[in-house]
Amino acid sequence: MEKIEGIPDGWRLVRIGTPLHKEWFLDSDTKPTLANFDFSKCCLAIVERIKPPEPTYRPFANAAEFEPHRDKWICIPRKSVNKIKAIAYDDQGIFSFKRFWGYSPMFDCGAVFKDGTRFGVNELPFGIKVSGRVW
Repeated sequence: MEKIEGIPDGWRLVRIGTPLHKEWFLDSDTKPTLANFDFSKCCLAIVERIKPPEPTYRPFANAAEFEPHRDKWICIPRKSVNKIKAIAYDDQGIFSFKRFWGYSPMFDCGAVFKDGTRFGVNELPFGIKVSGRVW
């Protein structure tokens, strides 16, 4: 999409016209402003915030994908064991104190790392791997 001059980063032009109640428009300083009332006759740039792509996750496929996370605590909701830490791992899953946990079953039960990130590989919707921030 081509950048339109005067539209701030993170916003896109919806239309030119009269803003309705609760619509965003650009004020005279080209600052996005929320319309708190219905305007009568105006001709303004109506804008909306561009949402970043939602991260998608999939289970770890092998030991190499899990390796950067080997020292993190893993929280498993809805299980009798609340938190685990891998003492060893291979291409099928991780070994904790008395048990083997497969990558897919842990992913399917909603496991997360202690910092709140999902237990799995973070990918953009179109299949591009992302490390760290999603952008």
